[in-house]
Amino acid sequence: MKHRNETKVTVRGRKLQVAIEGLTDIEIATLAGQLDKKISLLEARTHIVDSSKLALYAALDYAAQLYSFKQKFVDEDTAAKNRLDSMIKKVENAINDEDLF
Repeated sequence: MKHRNETKVTVRGRKLQVAIEGLTDIEIATLAGQLDKKISLLEARTHIVDSSKLALYAALDYAAQLYSFKQKFVDEDTAAKNRLDSMIKKVENAINDEDLF
């Protein structure tokens, strides 16, 4: 039975009904397709046939990607804040060193 706001998808031949807040049916279907492809690639690479293990490996792979993206964002955010702080100090020094007004 389909509940409100659920999207029907198929992953590895298994039919699922999924609701993900903030995503459209098309986005959810696309993600399911990407997951299906990732599991197939993992199966071909590892020769593991246990679908539960493959799903866990896929989940860990996605978790690692998410972690990497978050770390990159934090690093870039920190660098931007450091550049901004440096610019503010330069402006303050220029204002204090020279009588602009």
